Amino acid sequence: MILPIVRETVVSAHSADKIKENLHKVILPGKRIGLAKEGYLFTGSIKENAFDITRIISRPENFMPQVQGKIETTSSGCIIFLKYTLQFSSRMFVVFWSLSTLFFALFLWFLQLDVFLGFGAMVAMILNLAITHINFRRKLKTTRQTLYYVINN
Repeated sequence: MILPIVRETVVSAHSADKIKENLHKVILPGKRIGLAKEGYLFTGSIKENAFDITRIISRPENFMPQVQGKIETTSSGCIIFLKYTLQFSSRMFVVFWSLSTLFFALFLWFLQLDVFLGFGAMVAMILNLAITHINFRRKLKTTRQTLYYVINN
């Protein structure tokens, strides 16, 4: 996959209502950066059985995952389906630069007939994608730990 997306399923012994109650306690409604309030860990929204949240941060973090979740009730607790993705602006940035370097490489290969520079542009695109994936995974760890803490309390 070009853009980093992580999906996972969490099984909890807590009821769906308990999970939603825990989430309501730590989600500050809306999309805010740098407006952390005591006790809030995430910003976003929670609806009937779904939520869309991002960790509260004090400064912009380009690779901070956005978490979309769906809660389903089971006979012995609930199942939470989670999807971690890049923020919209970060996705657009990565797509723009990936396509730009790809077209630049194609231009160099086929119109300028410079294979070496075309190869360099492709390496730049691959490095851009690799750095995106590495930084996303790094930020994913802290977001996941915080979310698991909320779910399990």
